[in-house]
Amino acid sequence: MLVVVVSLATQRESRESELELARRWRPASGLVARVAVSVVDQETGVRGYVITADEEFLEPYEAGRPATAAAIEDLRRVLRDRPALLQRIDDVEAAIDAWYLQAAEPEIALVRAGDVEGARSLVDARTGKVLFDAIRERVEELSTEIEAERTGANEDVTRAIDRSTLVVVLGLSGVALLAVALWAAITRWITQPLLRVSAEVEQVAGGDLGRAVPAMGPREIAAVAAGVDRMRLRLLDELEGAARLRALEAERSERRRIAAELHDDPVQAIYAAQLRMDVLRQDLGPEQAAQAAQAARIADDLRAVQVRLRSLMFRLHPPSLEEEGLRVSLEDLLAEVFASATAPGATGPADDVVTSVQVADDVGVGPAVEALLYRVAAEAVRNAAKHAHPSRVTVEVRADATGCWLQVTDDGAGFSVADRPDQRSGHHGLAIVGDLVEAAAGTLHVDSTPGRGTQVRVWLPYRPVGRVRPRDGAGGRDPGREPRD
Repeated sequence: MLVVVVSLATQRESRESELELARRWRPASGLVARVAVSVVDQETGVRGYVITADEEFLEPYEAGRPATAAAIEDLRRVLRDRPALLQRIDDVEAAIDAWYLQAAEPEIALVRAGDVEGARSLVDARTGKVLFDAIRERVEELSTEIEAERTGANEDVTRAIDRSTLVVVLGLSGVALLAVALWAAITRWITQPLLRVSAEVEQVAGGDLGRAVPAMGPREIAAVAAGVDRMRLRLLDELEGAARLRALEAERSERRRIAAELHDDPVQAIYAAQLRMDVLRQDLGPEQAAQAAQAARIADDLRAVQVRLRSLMFRLHPPSLEEEGLRVSLEDLLAEVFASATAPGATGPADDVVTSVQVADDVGVGPAVEALLYRVAAEAVRNAAKHAHPSRVTVEVRADATGCWLQVTDDGAGFSVADRPDQRSGHHGLAIVGDLVEAAAGTLHVDSTPGRGTQVRVWLPYRPVGRVRPRDGAGGRDPGREPRD
């Protein structure tokens, strides 16, 4: 700060000295020179006129007098606050006036009167020379003093420039020292932490997502590091979610493959055996009634096996889930389990069980997640039908910013959750799907009270994928539609 103040002061002093030189002494020096030249030209013109009597020689004299007077007035204005120099100007002006009155004007008057010899005699008397020499002396004195002032002003400017230069050099040296200190501080507090954070980020960018990025250094760098680490955690979570989704998709594909193989091989073989038993029963005569009855029982058993296998195929992979979506598949599930048809909202089906399916329009989480939601709902609904004997069952699926939710609620017999700490004791199917939900980073909770029903809630961390599968009409199935086999 001190260096800046001193620098400003010296610069101001230098500017003032330069202004003094430019506004006063350089113009004053020029004006004195102009006066000197003007009077010399006037004296030369007068001398030529006396010798030749030619009026043209008087032109420098006639023009020089007002020019000389104007230059003297300019000098007075420039030097108005310098009394000593103003006195010198008065002396110059007095010497010039004396020459005008005692030499120049008398000589010109004699020539114009025709007395050229008289004029020459006046010149020979050297009166004019003496007076003009006095002008030269007065002008020289004035010029000498002005030049002395001008030289002093130049020296003031030079000294001011030297001081300013010294201050600037000292200031630059101080700035250089400050820059070195600042560089050292930046290296210690910014560059080194930034390099360390950069190295950690490079490790993460290279695929080491398990490597934490430490928040170090100044607040801004620490904030950047923290932001990068949050991004790393989010990316890690997304990669883990993608891996879980691939696992769900692989499990869904395997279930579909097994269902297809059951349909294409065992079911067809059993159906063919059942047809052969029917043909055999028809070919047996009355005398073979016992064998015919046995064949009929075998054919009935084969039909029952077909039904069970088809039911197993449906449980493994319901075709409607891919063809018509989660809502219709859940409606078919309730219709199959309770042997009744459902419609959007609630109805009163056979067996006095009212069912309701509610699937939000913005649930578009993809086939693999839909398959897992369906499996959990199927297990909860079957458990309710088998153990709770409810009069109302509701299945609801919705999504929010955190993921998707499934809720299966019944008003059946219920049970005491406190007596079953793991919430799944006695329900092996629910335990299995619960493990699948946990493997998908989701949660499954069972709330139940004896005599007040049961509620199964599932959350999965999968947001809508941006495209919702089309639904029939307004989103439900036709009330008269029969459930699938």
